[in-house]
Amino acid sequence: MDHEYEHFPSPPYDPDATCSSRVRVHPSGTYFLSQTSDELQLRYAQGGRPRANLELEGIQSLAFSPDGRLLAVGTQDKNVLVYQVDTMEEVFDTDACDDYVDQVVWLGGSEYLAAGSARSELVIHQLSGKSGLFSGGSKVVRTILGPDPEYNSLFGMVATPNGGHIFFATGERLRCFETMSGREVWSREFESSTGELALSPDGRLLAMGSGDGQLLFLDSAGGQPLYGYRFRFAGGVKYPGMIGDATSWGVRPRFSLDGAVVVSNTPNGAFVIIDATNGAPRWEAPRRRVRPVPDAPAQLPGGEAGL
Repeated sequence: MDHEYEHFPSPPYDPDATCSSRVRVHPSGTYFLSQTSDELQLRYAQGGRPRANLELEGIQSLAFSPDGRLLAVGTQDKNVLVYQVDTMEEVFDTDACDDYVDQVVWLGGSEYLAAGSARSELVIHQLSGKSGLFSGGSKVVRTILGPDPEYNSLFGMVATPNGGHIFFATGERLRCFETMSGREVWSREFESSTGELALSPDGRLLAMGSGDGQLLFLDSAGGQPLYGYRFRFAGGVKYPGMIGDATSWGVRPRFSLDGAVVVSNTPNGAFVIIDATNGAPRWEAPRRRVRPVPDAPAQLPGGEAGL
């Protein structure tokens, strides 16, 4: 299967806007959440009917808790807001980092939360006390990484299902940490910038976009690259690279629920389905069939449908 890039005559976004887009599916599969830079829309998965709407400026990241009760939102105000999904009421607000909170990840449940900032900070928060949700207040359990003096950008962060380990992609470096001890398990350098991360359901395989136009598959136990999918270029067109959340050019891979394939948006405004066992393409949506620019794929829990 051959993949060609097209050269946009002008950027497919407003350079002055702070627009980003994400799609997150509720663990139950009943709802999905769509996000722009200043609005969250919770919709029913069947038919897309709106359920709730929340206006909030400077949204950078979001994540449902594994039990589906809570939604964490990282903001440009350097904090994390936590909402109760049933009511969409804010139940918690914490100053998380010293810069934009670009990544939020729940750690195995709804008690611990990892926040990653634009300056590559990595901070673990405990959000609940022994006597009930949030009644014990919040505390920083551990600051694994402080602000990066070289200002290497955070591109990706993902945790194992039990929350025991965190994978952290900044600049040209990918690292794995023990969550509670903060110990660095392994570190790997790349020749080009790292990117958004995805972890297979069994926790053994990482998928990562890279700045040289590849989707890499790596062994999560040591970060060893195994194989990859390389996007093909049209003559004279260079890979546009990581040009911010406003474009689809930042590759955002997602594993299927059975771990057999990875679905990802592509830098030329389409999306591709890739075999997770060997990195071979199974199918790519032609650009002409996709009018909106795909930015963040997601799969419903039943596995038969995606967003």
